[in-house]
Amino acid sequence: MTSIFDKLEPIVDRYQEIETAMAQPEIAVDYEQIQTLAKERASLENLVQIAQKHKSLLEEQIDLKSVIDDGGDQELVQMAREEMAAADTSLEALGESLRVALLPKDPNDERDVIVEIRAGTGGSEASIFAGDL
Repeated sequence: MTSIFDKLEPIVDRYQEIETAMAQPEIAVDYEQIQTLAKERASLENLVQIAQKHKSLLEEQIDLKSVIDDGGDQELVQMAREEMAAADTSLEALGESLRVALLPKDPNDERDVIVEIRAGTGGSEASIFAGDL
């Protein structure tokens, strides 16, 4: 069964390729290429962090499952079950944050914007509000 997290592997690989490329001396002297790679790296950073958290949560679940399956100390088993529930909740929240992170970005997000605020209609309260802003 494939999950949405499996789609992160090529992204993590690309992130590592960028890190390796940025460390090379011949690329480090080319300012434009470094800037391009840094922008791409920054855009992938959030997804890589989500992938790392997902991997650590899966490892934690495997460890907790082994403690539960051992069935030794009942108090330890109960704590492992509680932590397993917390890990499941964290995985669900991580899935939601991944869905949000994978949404396409607006091409205008990186552009500057100038907003002019005027009092307009509304009397003195509108001019006070515009002045406060």
